Amino acid sequence: MYNNQIAIAPEDQSKTTFTCPYGTFAFRRMPFGLCNAPTTFQRCMTAIFSDLNEDCLEIFMDDFSTFGDNFDNCLSNLEKVLKRCKETNLVLNWEKCHFMVDEGIVLGHKFLSKEWRIKYVYLGENETLPVIISSKLHAAQEKRLIATLRQHKEALGWTIADIKGISPTICMHKILLEDNHKPTVDAQRRLNQAMKDVVRKEILKWLDTGYNQIAIAPEDQSKTTFTCPYGTFAFRRMPFGLCNAPTTFQRCMTAIFSDLNEDCLEIFMDDFSTFGDNFDNCLSNLEKVLKRCKETNLVLNWEKCHFMVDEGIVLGHKISSKGMEVDKAKIEVISKLPPPTTVKGIRSFLGHAGFYRRFIENFSKITKPLCSLLEQGRQFEFNEDCTKAFNILKQKLVTCPNSRTTRLEIAF
Repeated sequence: MYNNQIAIAPEDQSKTTFTCPYGTFAFRRMPFGLCNAPTTFQRCMTAIFSDLNEDCLEIFMDDFSTFGDNFDNCLSNLEKVLKRCKETNLVLNWEKCHFMVDEGIVLGHKFLSKEWRIKYVYLGENETLPVIISSKLHAAQEKRLIATLRQHKEALGWTIADIKGISPTICMHKILLEDNHKPTVDAQRRLNQAMKDVVRKEILKWLDTGYNQIAIAPEDQSKTTFTCPYGTFAFRRMPFGLCNAPTTFQRCMTAIFSDLNEDCLEIFMDDFSTFGDNFDNCLSNLEKVLKRCKETNLVLNWEKCHFMVDEGIVLGHKISSKGMEVDKAKIEVISKLPPPTTVKGIRSFLGHAGFYRRFIENFSKITKPLCSLLEQGRQFEFNEDCTKAFNILKQKLVTCPNSRTTRLEIAF
């Protein structure tokens, strides 16, 4: 869908005025980036498709999907949607429209035909505060889950303002420098006054709240100082990119969930999964985790939280009741790769394939011809043995078996 299709009220157009070397301009149609622009866009879509939504159409912002039980039903529903677009002058981007496909990527998730595993529900009034839950739940289970999420909605974040920051008593980032260190001095980029004001607001907002929830020790904040045309600033909360920031983050997560980890929770950095043997057990464990998040001011990104699903992608692997599998989306990319023609290409391919080496028997033996090309001083010659190893490895990646956890209660 193309941007800028919603008009700005004439009396408000002057509020979008900006100046550039070519003159002074104002927007007549709503650009993305304006305050409340996403809300207005969603309200517009809801108004246009109110009678079709959830009947033959699923819509969220500019991502929507028309569906049906069979070809004729799907074609009829598509005709309704396109007719409504014509009537309201809503124009779709042809490059992003895939018609009559039985699977596709929607909001970062792959959907298969007739298997809508997740859906959106809302915790707030007037379809606000969306969350993603499993579509396989019974009505009573869905009602109990929504009640639990509403009770602990402070643990979820929808805007930057929802992030309060984790207490320094739980975790604080320290920056250790050598005594003879020298600060780096970089040239400043010149900006016109209008751009300076925009950047200033964004920088202040980023420094004050941002996506960073771990405080930097007060005595170390000066070590993050940087200068720009409108002042000198320092971070009060830990940004990603600092030395040892991942270590501090992992230490913080371990401190918060120390008594729950490996009991009802598996955690690595910002990827963690709550689990249980059945719905009631899983809901109880989820409540414990959300309650702990509330107590420690740890805010979760609602778009990355999938509640009560029976499968999902964790650290590049598909986890389900079948066990652990490779992520098919990653494997499809690898399976279509042509034979590498440089040492860099060999190293890149082995790096990607090595991520799933636990699924491939005799991985080292298979990759030996390819690994030999990485030897220092070796002339690059992609011979028949290398081609054979390359094709075998791709084939084994596509047909990887499931990996299951050992069951210690049975004989083996």
